[in-house]
Amino acid sequence: MAGVGEAQRRQGRPLPPARRGPPGPPPPLSKAAPRFEPVDREKGFGLIFFIFFGWSSLWWRRGLEKEIWGCRMSQGMRGKVAEIGLMIIATRVRSRGERKRERSRDRICPLLLRVFTKIGGHHSDADFAVRGKEPKDEVQIYTWKDATLRELTDLVKEVAPEARRRDAVLSFAFVYPDKHGRFVVKEVGRTYSYPNGRRPDSGGKALGELSFQIGDYLDVAIL
Repeated sequence: MAGVGEAQRRQGRPLPPARRGPPGPPPPLSKAAPRFEPVDREKGFGLIFFIFFGWSSLWWRRGLEKEIWGCRMSQGMRGKVAEIGLMIIATRVRSRGERKRERSRDRICPLLLRVFTKIGGHHSDADFAVRGKEPKDEVQIYTWKDATLRELTDLVKEVAPEARRRDAVLSFAFVYPDKHGRFVVKEVGRTYSYPNGRRPDSGGKALGELSFQIGDYLDVAIL
């Protein structure tokens, strides 16, 4: 041992000081030392699945946009996209208008509307010439002047099975006395039993917009 210590002194390496007593605890690790934890296979699989699903959905969306807006889109596909867009816009506008009408109807008393229906065409002026002898196909409903022809169309479909056909067209006409006191029938609009964005109708017009007056009749022709 003395020879080894002598050799270390000659090489310029001092001997470590001798320790007395029991050995102390090991030195603490540095704060910057990395910590390694066991890998959770389930979490790793979920992460891989999430990355794969995200990239695949992004790729599908870009491909769909390219098919829709690119030159390869057919004319029928363009019409479908335009129809869907028009339906979304019409639904939003209609929902706003419905909310406004609901608030106004809470403060306004409804009116009694006499509705006469006929298949194939309107009633003639002579059918309303005599009071108390109006046509028998009558339905009385309570409504407001801001009610639209689309709302009235849905009501007519509930009482008239012919109006529920896929190709049915409803023609609305006001029946009112002229300045000579004779009742006249005047058409004010048409609606489709099942609306379509490609063929707009008068379903969005309200009775008040069409110059409806309290006491007028409504004649509906189911075509």
